[in-house]
Amino acid sequence: MGVDMGHIFLTGMMGCGKSSVGKSLAYKLDLPFIDLDARIEERQKKAINDIFAESGETFFREIESAELKNAARHEPDSVISCGGGIVLSEQNVRIMRETGNVIWVYRDIDSIIDTVDIQKRPLLKEGAERVRKIFEERRERYEGSCHFKINNDDTIDRAAERIISVLKCG
Repeated sequence: MGVDMGHIFLTGMMGCGKSSVGKSLAYKLDLPFIDLDARIEERQKKAINDIFAESGETFFREIESAELKNAARHEPDSVISCGGGIVLSEQNVRIMRETGNVIWVYRDIDSIIDTVDIQKRPLLKEGAERVRKIFEERRERYEGSCHFKINNDDTIDRAAERIISVLKCG
């Protein structure tokens, strides 16, 4: 794109397509791609489900914040797919907004419920109503922390193109 814009942070509900859209976006912009959840699993040598089960959500959020800060401050400009709860911390939001653009990847909650394997998502094991509740609890955080919101209601590549378009137009 030719403009130094910092990192591109993708936020949104689990299952909204952050990782898939992020990989496509990184390819189109010739930027590195970082999936924070995958990085946490690699460094902890455990699945996120296991981290939640063994050490709890608070411990996971501490690791998540540390990995975000490390990537934001020490990695070259990258597309960074963040976990769904990254926006729950004001410090995380501040770090993302100071070091790049925050994009809320929005996907209809019913589409998420229809496609996400809730058994692999620690906060979703309670079913569809829990997914809706989490979304409603986080909606304001997603809206208030993002620079731009894009809909992921078509193909992955189209969502990536929408992000490029909003970043170019500002």
